Amino acid sequence: MNMKIKSFTIYLIVTAISGGAVARIALKAQSKIPSYLKVCHRKDPKLNECVKESIEKLRPKLVSGIKELLLPSCEPLEIPQVAIKQNAGAISMESVYSNVMVHGLTNFTLQGVRVDPETNKFRIKFWFPHLKLFGNYKMDGKLLLMPLHGNGTCNGSFGDVDATASIKAERVMLKTGEHLKVKDLFVEFNIGTAEIHLNDLFDGNSELGEAMNSFLNDNWKTVAAEIRPAIEDSIGNIVRGITEKLFDEYALEQLLPE
Repeated sequence: MNMKIKSFTIYLIVTAISGGAVARIALKAQSKIPSYLKVCHRKDPKLNECVKESIEKLRPKLVSGIKELLLPSCEPLEIPQVAIKQNAGAISMESVYSNVMVHGLTNFTLQGVRVDPETNKFRIKFWFPHLKLFGNYKMDGKLLLMPLHGNGTCNGSFGDVDATASIKAERVMLKTGEHLKVKDLFVEFNIGTAEIHLNDLFDGNSELGEAMNSFLNDNWKTVAAEIRPAIEDSIGNIVRGITEKLFDEYALEQLLPE
């Protein structure tokens, strides 16, 4: 679920800072920079504001995605599969979520943007008023000492969601020039309100299933706190792969020209 909030966040970070790179590469084949790209230079004293404007300018394109920037359609955003294994605290659970569709990711407010080319650090914070997701799930384990297993469809509604992604990179020399390489990556999120429903819990036992869904919704904050580290780690692994692919593709001078 939230992982998607995170994967989306990193896409926007790299997309914003790489706007100038892709645009300048495109100049070799065409005469002008596409209107939806805004070039940001690393020595610009208002770099953070420039990156923020770049993201805002990209917002209309996020619905269908931007193929040349490796950015998929974000309305809805499709997550093929996420696996979470939690064996700490009050939860011992293995779960897999597949074919997840997340709606509402393009309706965001930028709460903070910070790009520091000197230390190779990037940080961006979004606020989403409302997110919805639909997908399939399979889980087996224990929740607060209660057995929990099921295999079916799920849906969720989440409000007042804060999502923050932080990247610490380092510079390395490759044959194509100086590139950025991800050294550390952190994803954090907070949810204000939540309502979820898992269908076909306990092999389709409707009575037990409804009781468990009621329990999950009454105690969602406790459950979220328990599984947050596992979710953030899973999201971090996914967005790390996306970011590293883009950093490998484009040199630093392309991503953040002077």
